[in-house]
Amino acid sequence: MISESNLIGEGQNSLIYLHKSKEYPDPVILKVLKDDHNFYPHTAELLNEIDLTKKLNIKGVRSSIEIKEVDQKQVLILEYFEGKTIKQ
Repeated sequence: MISESNLIGEGQNSLIYLHKSKEYPDPVILKVLKDDHNFYPHTAELLNEIDLTKKLNIKGVRSSIEIKEVDQKQVLILEYFEGKTIKQ
């Protein structure tokens, strides 16, 4: 899953990928913790993020779809849409 995706961003603790597959009807974002952050409390941050964003229905705010374990890493799967970052 991760190896089939395109790296589009990097944060302090995580890598952000654009993923397209038959598993999801539309492209999605994969948020993957970096190897040196793949432990508690960083994994708990992903769980908190999915809890906070899964039920959001606010235009311009990306919502969570699910969280999976891939290659012993927690992967947060997020809605994808074209837009600009706050930095832009």
